[in-house]
Order: sequence, then C-alpha cells, then structure tokens
Amino acid sequence: MATTCAASIAVAASSLKRDDARTQRATRFALSSRAPAPARLSSSTTPVARIQKGRLQVMARQPDPCLIPRVPMFEGDVDVMGYLKTNRIIFVGAPITDKLCVQIVADLLAMEAAAPGEEIKIYLNSPESIPYHIVAIIDVIKQLKCPVSTVGFGMVGGVSALLLAAGTKGRRFAMPNSRILIHQPMGGAQGSAVEVGIQAKELSRTMRVVCKLYNEYTGQDEDFLREEIDRDNFMSPAQAVEFGLIDAVI
Repeated sequence: MATTCAASIAVAASSLKRDDARTQRATRFALSSRAPAPARLSSSTTPVARIQKGRLQVMARQPDPCLIPRVPMFEGDVDVMGYLKTNRIIFVGAPITDKLCVQIVADLLAMEAAAPGEEIKIYLNSPESIPYHIVAIIDVIKQLKCPVSTVGFGMVGGVSALLLAAGTKGRRFAMPNSRILIHQPMGGAQGSAVEVGIQAKELSRTMRVVCKLYNEYTGQDEDFLREEIDRDNFMSPAQAVEFGLIDAVI
C-alpha cells in the first residue's frame, strides 16, 4: 500500500514539472515575439533639447543642405531678417510687388506702434517697381510720426528711386558704388482703340503724380523733371546728391 502511494506521488510531481517547463517556454516565446518598446528620451532631457532634436531630424530629411542663418536671442533663435526688423531695419532686395508692398507697409506700422518717434531704416536694392505700390508706401510714410531713413545700395531704378527720395530730409543716403536710375513710368496696353486710349490716359496721370512727388522731394521744377525722366537717366551717388534725390553718400 505504501509503495503504491509513493509511486502516485512521484507521477504527480513529474507531471507538475512538465507543466511548469511548458509554461516557462510559452512565456519566453511570448516575450521574444513582442515588438520592442519605442525609444524614449530620458527624464533628464529638457524640453528645449527635445525641440532641438526634432528640428535636427526634420532638417536631416530635407534634400536642400542650405540652412537659413539664425541669430541667438534671449527669447530663442530668430532668422537674420527677423533680427533686423527687431532693430527697426527693413531690407528691400527685389522689385516691389503686391505682396512685398503689403509687407513693407505692415512693417512700418508695426515699428511705429512698437516705438513711436524712433527712426526706421529702409535699405533699398530694387531695380524696378510698380508706381502704384511705391505711392502706397509713400502715403504710409507721410503718416508716420517716426523719421524714416533710406539707404540705397546696389541698383535703385525706376520709381524705386522715388521711394529712396521719400525718406526724411537729411536721412537719405546711398552707398558709394550704388547706381540710381530715374525714368518715366512704363506701361503697356492692348485691346480696342478705346481701351488703349484709357490706358494711355491713366499712364499720363501716373506721370503727373510721379513728377509732382519728385518736385516735392528734390525741389526741381516739374518741367525740368519731365525732361530728366523722359529717358533712362543713370546717376552716381554724387550726382544724386546734386539732383536732390539723396542727402549724402555713406
């Protein structure tokens, strides 16, 4: 009887060992087939470090290796143009289009609201622009309480030269090797004879507006101005000072 009980106990123990071995193998299989947990930043990583890491990953995926220069500030990095605007400097390096005109006007109004009475500087390198856009910017400049300094560099041509002359008297400058070009407003018309006549009439009106503004900023007689801008008239900075477009050469 005792022998039979011992044999039963041995069989039961052997069965339990086999079940335990199967359970362990199943557990190891389940753990090995589970997807690895995503990598996580350590708790010591600061939010700024996480942002920097994400920025570098995004930049690495971009095909263009060129990077926009950035300037370190207390509030964070800013691009060069943004840094200049915080110092009340506006750069114009292209013909003034609809979008650029609106941007310049917005910058002027924002800078005056931020610090009324402090000088605003406009650096111009604009070979040609549309008269309507230039006149719109000049209208805003006339309403500002801040003095506006204009600096020409590179090429300032066409009605863009009118914006150069629209700065506050005594604060209109040009770089030594810049070129300034003045000429009458350009236009083009097509369609019926009546439509061409309407466009010609509008172009003549624009010519009178431009001459009137040149007269206001240079002090030259309007009849003399009409002759001077009838054809392309290139000037050196020294000639522009003599003409009255600017006040001095930097």
